[in-house]
Parts: sequence; structure tokens; C-alpha cells
Amino acid sequence: MCAARALLLVALAFLFVWPASAGGSSMTISVLPDGTGAADVEQAARAAGLSDSVVFAGQSFQVTIGKQSLELFAGKGMSRDLKSTCFVVTRTGASIHFLPTIGAGDYDTTECRGVLETRKVGYPERLLIIYDSVSPNYSVKEPVVIAIDANEPVKIDAETSRSLSLAGVTSGDAAVKLLTK
Repeated sequence: MCAARALLLVALAFLFVWPASAGGSSMTISVLPDGTGAADVEQAARAAGLSDSVVFAGQSFQVTIGKQSLELFAGKGMSRDLKSTCFVVTRTGASIHFLPTIGAGDYDTTECRGVLETRKVGYPERLLIIYDSVSPNYSVKEPVVIAIDANEPVKIDAETSRSLSLAGVTSGDAAVKLLTK
């Protein structure tokens, strides 16, 4: 194992193996019925310039952190340049937040085909979404880690997402194994 990879693994282990009692509340995730929040998701995606948006089946969640909760929806839509773009929409009361994932930002060279897996990982707890994505040259399972704080809009944990991607992580089990070494 090269020194840089060993250092990366030690840093990731320190970041994600910190005991829950050391700070922060535990996150719980429960699946919501399909169709929950569909109108709000459609409106948020349209405001972000996407058309034909859908929430993936089984990808609507109630996320609770301590005494606060939010609803999270993983979906996709078509951008103005006809690129399939995945996103996450969160809803807390009347507040709705849109976060583009595959097909935008750091992931703008790939297009989204769907979600393969969603699960909670690490401490502080994060949400891992494994996307089925495609670029002009290859198809890839791309891990994206979403940082969730009930008091702030969700955001991509770019450093952890990049580390998992560079390590070749293509499943939640592999992410958990890497993050707990």
C-alpha cells in the first residue's frame, strides 16, 4: 500500500469512526411512500432549470437528527442542454432546498441513470448515494456523500465523495469498510 493511500485511510478512519457520544445526535432514516412531496420536487427542479423531473422509486426519506427532521428526495430531470441530471431535494416545513448531484458541478461530465443504493455512513453521520452514471466513454457507479444538518441546507461532502470515488467504492458496504478501517 502506498504511503499516500495509507494516510488517506487513516484520515478517513479518524473522521468517520468518531463515536456518536463524542458529539452530535444520531441520524435515523425511514422510507416515505412513493409520491410523497412530488409537487414540491417538481417545482424545485423546474426552478433549477430541469424538466421531466421524477423522484426515484424508494428514494423518499424522513431524516431525523436529534429532535429535528427533514424530508429528502433523490430524483432526476433533464437539463436545458438535454443532459440527464440527478438531484436531491430536501423539505423542512415550508423550506425547500435543491442540490444537483450527478450531471452538474464536480460531476458535470457524467449523466445520471439512477440510484443504486442509499444508506447512512460514518460519524459524523452522512448519507451515501451510489449513482448509476454514464459518460461518453464509460459507465460507472459513483458514490456521492451528502452532509445533512437539520439546521442547514444539505450539501455534497466533496472531499469524502472524491476519496471514495478514487478508492473505487461502488457499494455502501465497501464505503463502510473503507471508512471504518
